Order: sequence, then C-alpha cells, then structure tokens
Amino acid sequence: MRKLFLLTRLNLINSLIERADMLLYTLSSCAAPLIILFVWLSFTPPGQTSVYSRDQLIWYFILAIFVKLFASAWGSPFLAARIRRGAISPFLIQPIPYIFHWISNNIAEKIVRLIMITPFLFILVSLFHITPLQVSLSSVTTSIVSLLMAAALFFLFDIAIGLLSFWLDETTSIGDAYGLLSSLFSGVLIPLIALPQSVRNISYFLPFRYTLSLPIEIALGQISGWQIYLDLGVQLVWLVIIGYLCRYLWLHGLKVYSASGA
Repeated sequence: MRKLFLLTRLNLINSLIERADMLLYTLSSCAAPLIILFVWLSFTPPGQTSVYSRDQLIWYFILAIFVKLFASAWGSPFLAARIRRGAISPFLIQPIPYIFHWISNNIAEKIVRLIMITPFLFILVSLFHITPLQVSLSSVTTSIVSLLMAAALFFLFDIAIGLLSFWLDETTSIGDAYGLLSSLFSGVLIPLIALPQSVRNISYFLPFRYTLSLPIEIALGQISGWQIYLDLGVQLVWLVIIGYLCRYLWLHGLKVYSASGA
C-alpha cells in the first residue's frame, strides 16, 4: 500500500500541473446531465411531477454528475496504445504490480476533479433552491459502499477493454459500444425509473446500473430494506466477475505479448 500511496502522490503532482485541462474536462463532463435535466424540467408542466418530483429530479442529476465523475475511468485507450507499442515491458520488471500505475493515476486525477467540481455542485444546489435530501445514517453508509464498488467496477471495465489490445489491433469500437450501453442502462442520461418496464427489468441484470444508478437510487430513497442489500450483492457479484476477467486477460495476454517479441 505504501508503494500505491507514493505513486498516487506522484500522479497527483502531475495532475496539478495540467489543472487547466483538468478543469475543462471536468466541466465538459457536466454538460450532458445538465442538458438532460433542463429538458426534463422544460417538458414537465408547472405544479406537476414526472417520475420524480422537481426537487428529486434535480437532486438525481446533481448526484449523477458527482457519481459519474467519482466512478469514471479513462485509461483504456492509453493502456491499449502502450500494449500495441510494447511500452509496458519496462513496467513488468518493476517490483510493483502494473495495475498500481493505473489505480494511482485514476485516484489522483479524481481527487483533482472532485475538488474542482464540488463548488460547482454547491452553486447548482443554491441556484435551484431545492430542499435538502432527507437521508438516514444507514442510507448514507450503503450509498457510500455502493459508490465505492461502482468506481471499482467502472475502473475494471475500463482496464478490461484496454487489455483486449493483447489480441486486437483496435479496441476503440469496443469502448464506444460500452459507452453507448452505459449511457442507456447506467442512468446517467435517463433515470432507470423512466425507462419502459421491460427495459428496466433488463437493466437490473446488466452491470451498467451498478456503475452509476444504484448509489443514487439508495441516496434518494428509491429502494430500501432488503432490496438494498440484494442490489449490493448483485453489484459485488459483478465486481468479482469483472475482476476475474481482468486477471484472466492480463495473465493470458502476457503470454501473447511475450510470444510476439515485444
């Protein structure tokens, strides 16, 4: 853990050097949820509610911005490029797992981006004049647990896509397909409760809901009781599955990578 901490500190310093780019990327990631929020508010007649009340709808998309940023990962294109160029070879002889470099980079950049986005989210809350969320200690705790697992799940998905470059020359289309499915089934653009029942039922069995929507649903009180723990169990199962998939791709990919003479 000490090595991971040192790598994270080094990546944090590098992230602060590029803080202007970080700020632009962070603000741009807020655009889509905010646009969708304004669309929802525009098409909901005054005094009426849609799937959520006005305040719940605003809270949903504010939380979606936060969770999207907290659980995001962006390393797959860079990992894929390094594998194709044979640039991971120097890291294989280092006394630390190669995955630590990506974990530390992800954590460091998230720290910077969360610091940047927090004042913006407080401004949004004050501008919309929404009532505070009514949350209990148990809902806060379970939301945090779900949020941490969502971040780990999204990160592992991102790494798995990058590791496919051991066998494929181009993984961009796979990443685009994943992004498209995630946009539909994660709830980042459309709350899952607003989807048709048949589509919503499918989303419960897919991993995308557990990378964003679940911690928001818990925070808003949309699910409660035993259903929370059932959903957390499904989220954990997906986390284990994708974790084992990454391990499989890495171990078998190294054999191909070594055989290619890279």
